Amino acid sequence: MYAAIRREQGEPFSSTGGNSFVWEAADADLVADVMVWAARSPRAANEAFNITNGDVFEWRNAWPALAKTLGVETGPDTPSSLAD
Repeated sequence: MYAAIRREQGEPFSSTGGNSFVWEAADADLVADVMVWAARSPRAANEAFNITNGDVFEWRNAWPALAKTLGVETGPDTPSSLAD
């Protein structure tokens, strides 16, 4: 949505920049398999689980590939705040 809005405004698909944090990703099939297992296994009752397949990324590094996939041009970081 953000990419489409920026494109229609004639603006590049700019990252919000800021601090760089490492994020974890989980494959949707892995999450689904664990949810099915947890629903069916009595041993999983009343337990909490964290699911990840070990992939980590920073949005700053993923941004160009995301822009390419969406067919938009990137631009310099444009800091923004949810409070703005």
